[in-house]
Amino acid sequence: MLFLRLLRWLNGWVRVSVKGRYPERLVNLCANRGIPVWQVRRRREGIDCRLFARDYRKLHAFRRQGGVHLRVTRKKGLPFLCRRYRRRPGLLIGLALFCAFLTVMPRFVWRVEVRSRGDVDEATVVSALDELGLRVGVPLARVDGADLRHRLALALPEVSWAAVNDDGAVVTVEVRGVEEKPAVKEGWANLVAAREGQIVALYVQSGSAAVKVGDAVTAGQLLVSGTEVYADGRTVFRRSEGQVLAETERTVTVRLPLTRVESVPCGAPLTRRVVSAFGLTIPLYVGRLEGDYERRVTRQDMVVDGITLPLWTAQATFTPVHRREVTLTPEQADREAAALLDEAVAAELEGVEILSRTDQTAVEGDALVLTAVCQCRENVARVVPFSVE
Repeated sequence: MLFLRLLRWLNGWVRVSVKGRYPERLVNLCANRGIPVWQVRRRREGIDCRLFARDYRKLHAFRRQGGVHLRVTRKKGLPFLCRRYRRRPGLLIGLALFCAFLTVMPRFVWRVEVRSRGDVDEATVVSALDELGLRVGVPLARVDGADLRHRLALALPEVSWAAVNDDGAVVTVEVRGVEEKPAVKEGWANLVAAREGQIVALYVQSGSAAVKVGDAVTAGQLLVSGTEVYADGRTVFRRSEGQVLAETERTVTVRLPLTRVESVPCGAPLTRRVVSAFGLTIPLYVGRLEGDYERRVTRQDMVVDGITLPLWTAQATFTPVHRREVTLTPEQADREAAALLDEAVAAELEGVEILSRTDQTAVEGDALVLTAVCQCRENVARVVPFSVE
């Protein structure tokens, strides 16, 4: 039924109102002449029927035989649609381009999806795939999954297995990272000091302590030995385990220039737009900008039913600026340097207990130097394997 409706629409059909003393005679004449007529319905003054637009002229030849009057009440189909827009060639050209788009575009890569299992960064995989030739806009005929997965494994040592599958215009890449081996506790090892300090606590689980609480140690000094000598002369080697807490002194220094270059807006911002389709970027402007500008880019992807298409637009706003050298006031320098020092201490001494902290300030040339001297409590034990020949 759907195919028949489509066929009638493609050929074009008309609905005709037939009026007269014997309108049924016209329908009989159409049947005898092989003219298809459908949806014949009785009306008060006659009948209505539908037939192909090309057959309507044939009705006039035997209209007198039926003694009826004909009138077209509706026209529908592709021929009438084309006639209506015959003076608008842009619509027909757009339709043709749309059909060409639907025919050609599925032969290209629209999207690359990466599914990672294990400790593999997806952004790294995407970058490696781009270098290997798999990116949005590449013809699907060039995507050789078997060859690509081998080259990807060679390019990324952290990838132990990869698979490349294409589902239409979407290419899915699955990668698996090299399985991390569990920490091996077998083997002989000592615990040595990672830095100098004064021992405040010992928690030895395996091995022989070489220091005691209150001792001062230097970096590299033996703390817990993995060698034990018994009274009967036997020597046993084992892996030392435990924690050695010590009070240490840690120094963190930051440097803040007292003069810097600032950008001051000095004109109306300019807007430039670009369109990207399948990896091809098309600028929607002419000419180029000169001078100093600050740029802010806003990108908008095209999403249909939750699917991101390989089409996006970007708008860049360029604000003219004037560069000038600014000297910080003492109050500004102290405030910014203090905030910078706090960030550095938090990053460098993460996980370390800070008992006290003393900040020192000095001016060296055109920079303000802040130093934080921190008294800390931390585990200074570091595992160092050894072997016996």
